[in-house]
Amino acid sequence: MNREKSNRGVSNMDVLKDIRGLLSVTQEREDVAAGEVEGDSGLEAEVARLEAQIRGYKELIQKQQEELSGVESEKEDFTVRLKVLNDVNDQLISPASGSVALGEETAQLEVRIAELSAALSQIESLLKLRIQELLKRMANLFSEAGQGEVAIEFRKSAHGLEVAENFAHFLRVFLEQ
Repeated sequence: MNREKSNRGVSNMDVLKDIRGLLSVTQEREDVAAGEVEGDSGLEAEVARLEAQIRGYKELIQKQQEELSGVESEKEDFTVRLKVLNDVNDQLISPASGSVALGEETAQLEVRIAELSAALSQIESLLKLRIQELLKRMANLFSEAGQGEVAIEFRKSAHGLEVAENFAHFLRVFLEQ
């Protein structure tokens, strides 16, 4: 960028040199024309001087038009570059916003999994308690019916289930540490 600015400064200096050169050439031509025209009428001298000025201005206009076309081509080049940079920037932003949305969705899913896991654990605990309670009731029922051996088996099953549950609880606590 600084290089381009310095190039513009140099081109502006070149234009100023061209203008000074044209003015000095125009003044020299005026002096020469004035010397030659001393014998001619003042009107012809004035016409010659004005024609010389017009030629100088035409040359100056032509150079400035060339500079203007160069600046316009630079402007078009910069416009194309800016458009390309904007397109690339848009492409870089799009995947990033998509990954943020995926990250949020993943976090929501993990929270939902944790909630379902906690609910499953609670249901499991309630189910074990209900099974133990049913086994004890069945044991009482068979005991009242006079079938003591069957009642003893149900009590053993309930006790075995309770032992298994206690062992599972012990393992969970042990693995967490």
